[in-house]
Amino acid sequence: MYKIDCRQRNRPYPLGVTTTEFGYTYFSVVMKNGNDCGIVLYDRKTGKETKIPFREQNKYGSIYSIALKDLDIGRYAYNFYDGEQVFTDPYAKMLHGHEKWGKSPALLKGGFVQPEYDWEGDKPLKIPYEDSILYCLNVRAFTRHKSSGVAHKGTFSGLAEKIPYLKELGITAVELMPAYEFDEVMAGREIWQPETFRPPLTMEEAKKRLAEYVTVETDSSGKTGKAEENGKTGNTDETGTGDGQTDTVNVTGTVNEDEAKAAGETKRTESKTGAATGTGKPVPTRKPDSERYNCWGYREGFYFAPKSAFASDRDAVKEFKDMVKAFHKNGIEVIMQFYFPNSVKMGMIQDAVEYWMLEYHIDGFHLKGEQIPLQALATEPLLTDTKLFYYDFPYERIYVNGEMILRCSVICIIHC
Repeated sequence: MYKIDCRQRNRPYPLGVTTTEFGYTYFSVVMKNGNDCGIVLYDRKTGKETKIPFREQNKYGSIYSIALKDLDIGRYAYNFYDGEQVFTDPYAKMLHGHEKWGKSPALLKGGFVQPEYDWEGDKPLKIPYEDSILYCLNVRAFTRHKSSGVAHKGTFSGLAEKIPYLKELGITAVELMPAYEFDEVMAGREIWQPETFRPPLTMEEAKKRLAEYVTVETDSSGKTGKAEENGKTGNTDETGTGDGQTDTVNVTGTVNEDEAKAAGETKRTESKTGAATGTGKPVPTRKPDSERYNCWGYREGFYFAPKSAFASDRDAVKEFKDMVKAFHKNGIEVIMQFYFPNSVKMGMIQDAVEYWMLEYHIDGFHLKGEQIPLQALATEPLLTDTKLFYYDFPYERIYVNGEMILRCSVICIIHC
């Protein structure tokens, strides 16, 4: 049975949950109000919920921290409460409740990562930039279709099964579109993302997109007619929901189940687009408030946990580590994409990058967002050998007196 250890209280950082080899589990969280707040423990065997309140002695600024001794981390899940509000730890390193794609629970529960994992001597590969060939992909979409030939379709394990194929291509790194936990279920009004953050296109996708974005026809009277709809169909089953149903997939990587059912389709097709008068830009014809699935994941998420719906079993943490280790054994690096909207604080961004590098041996990061702490990341000694990609990099503001620091991870400017 666990117990509260009031002597172990001077640990406001790191935020989230930290376990030690001495049997202590530290909880640390920022509270907005902090009048009546604490931890909610969920016994996963009995379903019992227990509240552990924070005391004044646990408070450091707006951070509350407490230590539990001998907590059975395999038995429990947790959340925090602040007054009447119960919320998921934004620093949770593992999450329960979102294991099935397309099923979004009202409230996720934080989980505990087992501290023991045998990396078998694995470490980042440190392949020089000039020798790098990156292959960008979506974990789910890459192996979801039956033609992938893998046993664990749409998962980290399924991606590892494709290593022989990827080696044949001669690549040196896979770049994963968001593979951290995010909610793929979203309303139609949330769909459109800024063009900057849309995923890169394959050559075939680019050809289809070009065919859809044809110039608007104009009749002799100067009135705008309908845009052509060439190349509007294609099999995109890679982004399936996993339940055998059919959906409509539009060019932003989102899936509309209602439209597919209404049309009685048996295959997935890309949604039709028109063109705004005088602009040549696409205009969605879908229902504005219909439920869709965001396949790509370019939205705010839980940045410290691998996406559980991308795992073939219940332990997404171990499966992700197994995948990284398998790629490294075959001489292929793993690069991760992270999208951070302006609502995410710079401190969390740096914490997330450092955590994935240390915990998962990630070789590099492609960062997307407008408030990335570039100077802090570029000068962080911990990231000296880690590749960093961003669409803009102000060298003159980061390196003093124009002196360029010789390091493996000098940030590469990349446009996609």
